[in-house]
Amino acid sequence: MKVSILAFLAILSHGFTYAQVDSLGIPSEQVEVIKRYEAAILQASPVGFTIKPDGKQHSPIRYSYDISGEKIIDFERPDPEIRPIGYEAEPTTATAMKNGYVYGAYGTHETISAGGAYHYFIEDWLNAGFKVNHFSANGVADLLPETSENMLNLHYGDTEAEAYAGYHLGTQSKLNVRGTFAQMRRNINNFSASDFDSLITVRKSGAQISYDYNGFEDNGLAIRIASIYDSANHLSDNFGDGRFAAEVNVMKSLSEKFSVELPVKYVRTMADSVGLIEENVQDLILQPNFRFRGQNFTAKLGLDYMYTFERSFYFPIVDVSLEAVLPFIDLRLYTESDYKRNSLFSLVEEVPHLVSNTVDYSSFYFRAAHIRPSYDYKNFTFAIDAAYLWYNNDFLPFGKRVSDSQLETGRFGISFEDREAIRLSPSVSFVPTDDIKLNLSYTHDFFVDAEV
Repeated sequence: MKVSILAFLAILSHGFTYAQVDSLGIPSEQVEVIKRYEAAILQASPVGFTIKPDGKQHSPIRYSYDISGEKIIDFERPDPEIRPIGYEAEPTTATAMKNGYVYGAYGTHETISAGGAYHYFIEDWLNAGFKVNHFSANGVADLLPETSENMLNLHYGDTEAEAYAGYHLGTQSKLNVRGTFAQMRRNINNFSASDFDSLITVRKSGAQISYDYNGFEDNGLAIRIASIYDSANHLSDNFGDGRFAAEVNVMKSLSEKFSVELPVKYVRTMADSVGLIEENVQDLILQPNFRFRGQNFTAKLGLDYMYTFERSFYFPIVDVSLEAVLPFIDLRLYTESDYKRNSLFSLVEEVPHLVSNTVDYSSFYFRAAHIRPSYDYKNFTFAIDAAYLWYNNDFLPFGKRVSDSQLETGRFGISFEDREAIRLSPSVSFVPTDDIKLNLSYTHDFFVDAEV
């Protein structure tokens, strides 16, 4: 059995070796390609089919969040506004404000001081009121102590009254009326032994009506129109004059930092006395100007023009404020002017014992140019105002003698002069709190003409 197996293995080994011999005899690595292989699908057509998946119910997914810390987000936001649409509120009634006071005092020399005022006010609708003030005193003057026959009664008294009312025609327009009355009484102080003694009484009255329109915040336009009449009467001298004035003031904003203004005023002065003075003079005043502001300054520039039907006056309008020109130092450059007629109405307050027939109704014109540096230190403000002044037809009172005996009557006449002056005004201000402000100032004028 063993011999048979070995014989079989020998024959199998010989046959395997013989089978590996290349019977075709083709050399290795030499291949002849007769036709390339081309894949093709013949007689093929798409097959359609439908897939119907089986429905399946899925259970809901439950999420779980773990917040480890709270985060706060804050930012600036405007206050909420509630604007109801189509809601009719209950009508509101405007509340009237009523204020008034009364005072009175009595002292030596029969001094009486008394007065009162009342004011009625409803916001954006009506305001009205009146006020009265009175002061008087009586005394005696012993001109010659060695005798009791020369005792002069002295009287001093002032009474002023005013009534006014205003009515709003709309949210931006208002009509105003005003009436005034004043009486001044003075004794003529006769510093002599004569019996010449008199009481001077001057009365003033006036009325004014004006219309104001203020739409500056909405459309940049503001208008004021006024008509004024007032009069003064010197009862002792039987002399008086009256004034009629009409004025219009228009202000228009051209931009946020630029605006123009045009004030126009017409004044007619009428004087009347018994055979002494009869005057009828007219004046026209124009003051066009424009204003603008920058980051560190404000400015007002214009022209002051007075046409008096006798002569004309011109003067620039300047008001420039510069902040921090130097550290902690501000600077202001400005001009000022004033015009009026030398009439009884304007002079009698400053010269109560005025002799009426010395009033000449000339044109008084005042002009000044100022420079004012100021320095701020903590709660203090140190400043000095230096100015040059021009006076045209300024009045100067002088004693008036009325008889050959040259007895002083206590009455004053006036003369009118042109003069110039230099003015220095140092000042100190202290503001410890918002409610307390203390000012200390001194003013001195150096007249260029030493004889005046």
